Amino acid sequence: MTTLQSQSGKDWLPNFLVIGAQKAGSSTLHDHLSCHPQIHMSRRKELHYFDDAFFTKTLSAYRSEFRMSGSAIRIGESTPSYLSYPGCAEKIRTTLGDIPLVVIVRDPISRMYSQYWHGVKYGFEPLSFRDAILQEEVRQNEMGFQFHRNFDYLSRSAYETHIKKYRLLFSSVHVCRLEDLSRFPLQILNEVYEFLGVEKVSQVKDVTAANPSKMARLQSINHALNAIELRVGANRLTSLIRRKNFYPFKYPKISEADRELSIQRLNDICPDTVTSYALR
Repeated sequence: MTTLQSQSGKDWLPNFLVIGAQKAGSSTLHDHLSCHPQIHMSRRKELHYFDDAFFTKTLSAYRSEFRMSGSAIRIGESTPSYLSYPGCAEKIRTTLGDIPLVVIVRDPISRMYSQYWHGVKYGFEPLSFRDAILQEEVRQNEMGFQFHRNFDYLSRSAYETHIKKYRLLFSSVHVCRLEDLSRFPLQILNEVYEFLGVEKVSQVKDVTAANPSKMARLQSINHALNAIELRVGANRLTSLIRRKNFYPFKYPKISEADRELSIQRLNDICPDTVTSYALR
């Protein structure tokens, strides 16, 4: 495989992506990939170029995120919303071609519950978890693109539906599980490295735990920041203010009743995912 060298005035486009899933270990995987000497990951995680989060608006700006000083075989980025966001697969295929894609998933109910608390933390979600699951179809019909940004708990956990869509457009899609990465990190990472065509490693470097659970001190600050970012997108200042507003928080365990409801609703829209995780 060709080694890509840094060149004055030249910015590369990625030749692989980590496309999901949100709250399934993509940050941890991104950090491990960044440690590999033959892989260059984007300066920022979650560039959102192929969805409409307004973080990167032009192809030249997107290219600039991959500027490097050395060399690499693989150049990539990780945006977990790509897996489920409508239209992303087609945009990626048109812009980057038939590149290899990596997907990391986890227990789909645990994933959606974590996404729910993420929404509460950021001030997006006013409902209880149970009501949010019960209202998902209504929200999807009423909210447009905003539904897919914050409230698609069941939809994002319908892994098999989204993976099948990508496999129709891309010839190389590698799927791994967070549970396996946590138990067998060297084996799972080497499987990813082999898939990407880079050298395997003999040991795994320690990475800082990604995205520890937090909560906002003042939701009024969150609401003001949400309004700003909806108009102009996130930036370093809004991100800094958010970080200062958060404190460590351990969210409560999901109730058995809510877990069973979630399994039932997920089975209605994507029984293959329920079966693959042996939830029934």
